[in-house]
Amino acid sequence: MEEIKLDGKSEDIVYDNIQKLKKLFPEIVNEDKIDFEKLEETLGNYDEIDTSKERYNFTWPGKTDAIRESQKQSTGTLRPCVEESKDWDSTQNLYIEGDNLEVLKLLQKGYYGKVKCIYIDPPYNTGKDFVYHDNYKDNLENYLELTGQVSKVEGERESNGIKLSTNVESDGRFHSNWLNMMYPRLKLARNLLKDDGVIFISIDDNEVDNLRKICDEIFDEINTELMVWDKISGNANAGSGKMKITHRFRKDHEYILVCYKNKSKTFLNKPLRIKETKNEYKNQDNDPRGNWISSEICKSEAKSNPNGKNFFGLKTPTGKIIERQWHFSLEEIKELDKDNRIYWGNGEIIPLLKKFVNEPRPMTPSSVINGISQTDGNVNLKEYGLKFDNPKPVDLIKWFIEISINDNDYILDFFSGSATTAESVIEINAINIKNNKFILVQLPEKTNEKSDAHKEGFKNICEIGKERIRRAGDMIV
Repeated sequence: MEEIKLDGKSEDIVYDNIQKLKKLFPEIVNEDKIDFEKLEETLGNYDEIDTSKERYNFTWPGKTDAIRESQKQSTGTLRPCVEESKDWDSTQNLYIEGDNLEVLKLLQKGYYGKVKCIYIDPPYNTGKDFVYHDNYKDNLENYLELTGQVSKVEGERESNGIKLSTNVESDGRFHSNWLNMMYPRLKLARNLLKDDGVIFISIDDNEVDNLRKICDEIFDEINTELMVWDKISGNANAGSGKMKITHRFRKDHEYILVCYKNKSKTFLNKPLRIKETKNEYKNQDNDPRGNWISSEICKSEAKSNPNGKNFFGLKTPTGKIIERQWHFSLEEIKELDKDNRIYWGNGEIIPLLKKFVNEPRPMTPSSVINGISQTDGNVNLKEYGLKFDNPKPVDLIKWFIEISINDNDYILDFFSGSATTAESVIEINAINIKNNKFILVQLPEKTNEKSDAHKEGFKNICEIGKERIRRAGDMIV
């Protein structure tokens, strides 16, 4: 891994883009300034240029300020805390305490275009969850407000002596407040992605429509897709016990918005999984690897193209020649046969490929995620003796990481909460002998004094996350 050093000033992305524009169209530069009239003349009358006053647009109060904020430089500093770290000189993972808006700006300098996968679980805007009130004038003052050290935000409530802010519908700008929080962060996050990078965003019904719209704008509509997570299907106890009272229906799902930096360059992996099947498995040749089911190794005689790929005659053990268009090359078939994965029968039939019941196979990712329960998140944390309010399951985030990364990749989570993403990366690296790195960002929001976490000595969320990373690392070792 290359060494990345961060100085005290974030990347000036707007300036860099202006310089690129000047190099691309030198004729539009007048006394080192961009002449928009000349730019319009240079671009001509192409259909891609929209000069009409009426156009399709998604806007809200504060959007202009949110866009400008994503373009501002930060003069903040990331200071290392070696004494709290484990294997500082070797792991190269990062856990950053701070306001994620400012941290994302600082990361632009060293990680611009280098992150392969981002996962975030932002506030869902339920009216009760904590929503960042960004102060665009004074970054330090904003940080102090967000961490409850000072308070200057209207409409706050006081709890246990800590100032917390929630976004309630009575505020009048319920959706606008949330969008102003999310927009600059997603704008900066896109800059960090590699050309084949992808971001996964957990969300529910409250803001899924608005989130899709701003992602369509930031990433382009062609680069956004939606997954549905059936968060109850993996729970063996689902449906039992006291039912939650509802006048309509119980919501058993959430959404995962998937955004690509460039969809045409992004190819998701097919992780190995043991496939569930209703077909009956047998062991006709007493293979020591257990029961298996047969599958076709070639096209039918009618569909085989003599001029197509892998059309040849294959000799069976009895000497019979079968001409077909095969799914594998002759060399590949020989290797499969050497590994006893070809079933020849009596030597007169068309050979078949053996697939074993307990052998993992590549699984194409589906737009519907099931088999992973939300309750698994609490079980994961309980293994380390920790508690947190509804953390995401490790298997869910591991799935996103597995389908999107290879090796020596960066995985970023800037709403890291209890650090589930860190544990997911640690486990994937250990199982697959990989060397991927995580970057986690979390605001040190104080825990409620009445909560179990606070009673156990965890004064803020970051303390929970850091301890989880330490304990997860120890268990892997």
